[in-house]
Amino acid sequence: KLPEEWTNGVGMTFRPIPAGTYKQMTITKPFWLGVHQVTQGQWERVMGTTPWKGKGYTIEGADVAATYISWHDAVAFCERLSKQDGRRYRLPTEAEWEWACRAGTATAYSFGDDEQRLGEYAWFDGNAQLEDEPYAHRVGQKWPNPFGLYDVHGNVWEWCSDWYGDVRPVDTTSQDPQGP
Repeated sequence: KLPEEWTNGVGMTFRPIPAGTYKQMTITKPFWLGVHQVTQGQWERVMGTTPWKGKGYTIEGADVAATYISWHDAVAFCERLSKQDGRRYRLPTEAEWEWACRAGTATAYSFGDDEQRLGEYAWFDGNAQLEDEPYAHRVGQKWPNPFGLYDVHGNVWEWCSDWYGDVRPVDTTSQDPQGP
């Protein structure tokens, strides 16, 4: 039996994501995913850099989502954190991330189809940019999805190990897909 969650040495909390199927994709093995996006404080503790410093559309704070991070930087973060912590960290596949974001639901959002509720779960143009706050916010300020993950519908984009491409025939299924 897996614990409900665990926290590593730099303060990142992880939750188990169960195996499951959505659309025609099946994730066959459970995996762990961070409850929040990587914060500036966590990034600094692992990488020793502040890529967001002096950039536009940013605020600073230990619990603000890290921004101005390239895919290569995100992979390097996982590699360095793996060495520091003695565990293997990696970016999720796009399929794993989509499954975790949807949290087993078949609706437009993990909280249902009502777009009017988006502001309860996400930072997006309507409650950030249009409110003169066009920057990444502190993580975990909105409601989590049913898997206990925060900010999956907004705040900053997440990096995945591969990329989405709709190149499969519609009538096929795929297990643990790795990119298009």
